[in-house]
Amino acid sequence: MTNGWIDIKNTDMMLIMGGNPAENHPCGFKWPIEAKLHRNAKMIVVDPRFTRTAATADLFLQIRAGTDIAFLGGLINYAIQNNRIAKDYLINYTNAAFVVKDGFKLPEDGLFSGFDGHSNYEKETWNYEAGGNIGPKTESPGVVGAAPQPKSNMSSAPQSKGKSGAGGVMDSNTGGGHQAAGGPGAAGQGGTKPPPMLPANVAYDLSLQHERSVFQLLTRQYSRYTPEMVERITGIPKDQFLKAADLFTSIRKDGDMKKAGTIIYAVGWTQHTSGTQIIRTAAILQLLLGNVGRAGGGVNALRGHSNIQGATDMGGVFDIFPGYLKIPAPTDTDLATFL
Repeated sequence: MTNGWIDIKNTDMMLIMGGNPAENHPCGFKWPIEAKLHRNAKMIVVDPRFTRTAATADLFLQIRAGTDIAFLGGLINYAIQNNRIAKDYLINYTNAAFVVKDGFKLPEDGLFSGFDGHSNYEKETWNYEAGGNIGPKTESPGVVGAAPQPKSNMSSAPQSKGKSGAGGVMDSNTGGGHQAAGGPGAAGQGGTKPPPMLPANVAYDLSLQHERSVFQLLTRQYSRYTPEMVERITGIPKDQFLKAADLFTSIRKDGDMKKAGTIIYAVGWTQHTSGTQIIRTAAILQLLLGNVGRAGGGVNALRGHSNIQGATDMGGVFDIFPGYLKIPAPTDTDLATFL
């Protein structure tokens, strides 16, 4: 949950799928209702059933169970084709401008590049190309050919060794996290080869026009999710899908960045065999719209009030403190080290 229950009151647009919070999260559902009452927020509910949540929606779409990815893919394609995206956000806060290595292939035949013919992928072509700014240069006062560096939290250089929260050594062999306190990672145990390290100087194109930029690859990948395909897979009539797509992406109409939209889901997504992929697709959509990292936005999972969310919030889960703070390791000898 990227934002939290109470923050939903700050949203201007809600897409609720894979959940029925009016019945299953009645206390938390007050916040979507607050947004509707005080911000005139719009609510879109997509569900195989007409639920009590759907009864409060501005727009309800009845979807064939298990076809959520096709619906979300259609929203992504609609947003891109109608230029209802947050371009500056994409350039500065995502990897959209980064250029992928020559040789990477999208799965037009059902397989990405690097498939070994059995069950694994060799991911050498899945990395970024090196080269810095390879897009059109822009002029800045006193500097010819200068361009702002995209803001990214991704380090393009190998990390130096450090201590993990569990007290283990983090390096390119152990990988950090829960593995770090133990022996070598998957590669050292004869498992799957880890992804290659990022190049020291990742190539990028701030115009987003390079054919191998992440944005252009994403555009090509999702271009297949036309309204006709969405209708065929999901069972949602084309005109209804287009109405929902227009409404949800309207927060970015004419480049408007003042409004925020949120996606709300529950175990109706996570318990599918493709649950991870559904949520990743929702994250892609929210990043395209610039809805992550701001009030009223995010991708928000609705968890049980008492035994799940409540246990997390009140410190009842063994491995975290309230606020998702980690449990101190023996090596955390002071507050600075702990943090």
